[in-house]
Amino acid sequence: MIGQLLLGLNISTIVIILAKICDCCISIILAISIKRKSKYVLNSLFSMSLLGWATYIGTDAILYQIAPISLFFFKLASVLRDVGMIGISLVPLGYILAAFLLKDGEEITFQRKKKRVILAFIVDFIIILGVILNDSIVVYIQGTKTPIDPTTLPPMVPYSVNFDSVTIKGQIAYIFYMSYCIWYFAAVYLMFSIQKGESGRERRRARYIMFGMLMIPVGILYYVLIGPNVPTAIYPIIDFLGHLIWTSSPILIFLGVRIQMHVPGETAA
Repeated sequence: MIGQLLLGLNISTIVIILAKICDCCISIILAISIKRKSKYVLNSLFSMSLLGWATYIGTDAILYQIAPISLFFFKLASVLRDVGMIGISLVPLGYILAAFLLKDGEEITFQRKKKRVILAFIVDFIIILGVILNDSIVVYIQGTKTPIDPTTLPPMVPYSVNFDSVTIKGQIAYIFYMSYCIWYFAAVYLMFSIQKGESGRERRRARYIMFGMLMIPVGILYYVLIGPNVPTAIYPIIDFLGHLIWTSSPILIFLGVRIQMHVPGETAA
């Protein structure tokens, strides 16, 4: 049955899987490149954010394909979903801490103003915990919102796999999704407000980073607002466009970090 399900993948689905894997690999390669470029804490924070994104998109490439195979694989897919959510929580956290570092330098950020860093960790933890506790993947009868009991997997009818957007817990998860987007936009705004007075190379660097950071929440909003309402027949196309948005994020971040810029009070990690 596993072989039948995997062999039953259509071309569109295979393309989407490859797009996610490509996105994951690009993020990992660029994260390593950023880290190797400099051992400064700032580079480590950007690298952490990209690795967090790679964790999310890598697990996302797998879990939707294995979830319908059996009850065991459905549970495994649920675990992978949680791992991916933990990974994606590192993205805005790394960017916010990087903004603090750019503004005040390493000593002030992690010593004199460490309460601000602790608060960022707490907010990030609460948001992602709310997502993990309420978010779930569901195997639906294709073309409907009727869930298939996981204990009866593999499905004997045409199916689709998506996250829960119907139940009360699913709606609560949506609230935390939107909270995540607000938290992420806060990171973008903080970074922008710190560097908006810059000019020359610093301004060019800031623009690359800003647009790179924006691509992930733009992609998330794209899926939240458009994804659930798209007919199954054209969903692969919509999904592919969403991944093009996401893939541009690590590339733009990397291009920005490559531009040298003075960071006040920065010391090697």
